[in-house]
Parts: sequence; structure tokens; C-alpha cells
Amino acid sequence: MTTYYPREISLRIARAMQHLPIVVLSGLRQTGKSTLLQNETAVARDRIYRTLDDFAILAAAQANPHSLLAGDAIFDEVQRCPELLVAIKRMVDEDRRPGRYILSGSANLALLGHVSETLAGRAVYLSLHPMSRREKKRTTFRPPFLVTFLKSLELPSEDAEPVSDQEILVGGLPPACLGPVDSVAEWFRGYVQTYVDRDVRQLSQITDLVSFHTLAQLAALRTGQVLSVSSLARDAKLNAVTCGRYLNLLETSFLIRRLPPFLKNRGSRTLFQTSESGIGLRCMPVGRIR
Repeated sequence: MTTYYPREISLRIARAMQHLPIVVLSGLRQTGKSTLLQNETAVARDRIYRTLDDFAILAAAQANPHSLLAGDAIFDEVQRCPELLVAIKRMVDEDRRPGRYILSGSANLALLGHVSETLAGRAVYLSLHPMSRREKKRTTFRPPFLVTFLKSLELPSEDAEPVSDQEILVGGLPPACLGPVDSVAEWFRGYVQTYVDRDVRQLSQITDLVSFHTLAQLAALRTGQVLSVSSLARDAKLNAVTCGRYLNLLETSFLIRRLPPFLKNRGSRTLFQTSESGIGLRCMPVGRIR
């Protein structure tokens, strides 16, 4: 049996379940959402786990979603069946007991165009990111370094273990950072292929997958830099509209995150968020760029 590594977000999920009837956990594919939901005691206790990757459950959810909502449950890959969200909303409106449903998916439901039901006022949205160093070292029971430093304004006395180049290259996706080192490169090649073939086709109608793959690679090379959509589109040989749509898709599936600058003037901050430049780009630390 695979050893379960506790995740720091578990406490936030447990607290959210005490206040709202729905908790939505999203995140990049292979970050460990399903493993967390099935192994974290406070989350999985007395809840039926159902994944919509199972075609029988998906068919049942599409044909008669209310048949799956009799008790408290966990629904994984829920973005595959928007009809289920409508049924969940109706059930929650009848009984707003906290912690009824936990929904999980590899796409940001708030950004998906085909999901019209936002569950506003009924759900809390949380994102599971790739594993942090604390999670990989299984030291989440200790207070974080920054918290300790801000309280005492003194550096911790224990010697910090330096970060190796290999640790940076393998990233934070559990199958890569916790698996055999000699198979990481092949795993990432398969991961990219699966993402392009499955997730991209599922989320959006993209006919030119080669151009999309090129744009994703160019975006990865710009991580930590100021984003200019027109410049990125020119390098990818795409028009700005198509480039923007591809970036939205990458962000929806958690491959990238656009970071707006912090400005004291809120009006200026809003203008920067809606403009095509002046926005930082961060690709999720999944590992090697291939």
C-alpha cells in the first residue's frame, strides 16, 4: 500500500466543512486530490467516494443525478458532469447542513465556460497545489519557517537542509517527486501527452494541438517574468485572441497562474488585471520542461 503524505490544506478543508454545505477542491491533475480525499480521516469519514472517471457513475450522474445524492458524498472529477452541480444545488437548498458534499476536479469550475452553476453562497473553493518541501519531507506538524521567524524575528537554530538541483527538477507532483528518480523524465513526457490528448480536448475545442503545445512551452519559459500577450502570440505565431484563449485554458487547468501586480490604487490595480501586459506569469512547479 502506498504511504500517504499528509497535506497542509487538510486543516482548511476540515474547517470549511464545518461552515458550508459544499467544499470544492480543485487543482492540477496528479497533485494528489483523490489520494487526499480517500485517505484524510477528517475528510473521508462517513462519506461515499465516487469518481466520474468511472463511466458507470458518469452515466448515472448524467441520466439521474439525484440518485447519487442520498447521503454525504465525495465526487471526484465533477467538471465532467455539469448536470450534477445543478442537482447538488437543489439538494443543498433543501438542507444546508454543513459538510454535505465535497467536490473535486482537475479544472477550475469558476473559470469553465460550460459550467453555468457557480454554487455561490453554498460552497467554498480551495486549490491543491503540487507538494511543498514540507509535505515531501513529512514535516507539516512543525510550524513553517516564515511563521516562526515573524513571531521571534530570529532565524531558527537548526541547520536548514540545502535544496538540490534534482529536487527542483522533479517538482512537486507526487508521482514524480516521490517515485524513482530514473523514471521522472519518461513520466513527464507521458504527463504532457495525457494533458494534451485528454484534458485539453475535454475542456475546449482546439483543433491545432501543435500550436497549443508550442504556446505552453513558450509560456513555461516566461515563468516569473512580466507577461505580454502580444509578444507571446508573436513568438508562437498566433493571433492575440487565440493566444489569450490558450492562456485561459492553461489557467483553467492550473498549468499557469497569472499574478497581477500589487498597486496601492485599486482602480489602477483593476486596469492592470484587465490589460494584456504588466501581469506576472507563474507556471506551476510540476518539474522539467520538455
